[in-house]
Amino acid sequence: MNTFVEESATARARRKERFERGSGGPVVQRFSELVIGGQDGLTRTPAREKDRDSLLSALEKLRDRMKVLQSKDGGSSGDEWEEVTRGFRRLTMTATSGSAENDVLIAIYESAADASLFAEDMKVYSQVSTRLLQDFYQPDSPRYKEFCTNRALLHGLVKWNPRQLILGLKDAGHLEFVTSCISYARKPDPVRYFETAKGAPYDSSKRLTMIAATEIRRRALMQFAKAFLSLELAYVAHALQTDSELVLSILEETRPDLKDINSIDNEELQFRRPKSKKTGT
Repeated sequence: MNTFVEESATARARRKERFERGSGGPVVQRFSELVIGGQDGLTRTPAREKDRDSLLSALEKLRDRMKVLQSKDGGSSGDEWEEVTRGFRRLTMTATSGSAENDVLIAIYESAADASLFAEDMKVYSQVSTRLLQDFYQPDSPRYKEFCTNRALLHGLVKWNPRQLILGLKDAGHLEFVTSCISYARKPDPVRYFETAKGAPYDSSKRLTMIAATEIRRRALMQFAKAFLSLELAYVAHALQTDSELVLSILEETRPDLKDINSIDNEELQFRRPKSKKTGT
């Protein structure tokens, strides 16, 4: 008999015992076999279809549990929701470490996001949703618009993960989502002010509103600039359709280490201060 297989089976049995002993409740135990079965590097040779069916089966059980908790009169306890979110954490880890297909991963992450939202765990919600936006969603995805306007998610990202918002999401080209988050981070009613400042047709009766909106936008970028690097701020300003002259003046005030503002090299965004025109004598 193969010694490696024997050792791996023993290790798997021990891991199973530890897992069941330390598991958080029946929801986790329902798919304990999924998490620990055949996942070590030596004996992991399950068929892809079998893996897919196991993941979907575990997902369905967690969804059923969510429905039960949602339908309870008087609401469900935090411990019950914690049990479900813990189950989703294990399931996402299992799916990510394996060879799960994208549609299965998306289904798991979307349900995990819903569960953390119901459990009012905004930190987990923002982390799961960020993963969806970074790795799976495109602007034409069915739930993309929902995420762009979801106040709970915007709040979670702004509070828990602002740097990830810029560094991660900008590479995926999620301009609309970045704009929504930056707008949400500013008060009062930032979306209305930003929309007014960005594109309202000129009207003398709206002049004061436009001036106020521009000033609010400037203050917002000033506050945001303190936390991020110059090119990250330029990206945010690009998403907000802010004119480059305003961005550069903000950079000069918030980044005194930039001795020469023209040294910023960012051909993609093209934020450069226009050279002053020389007049002939």
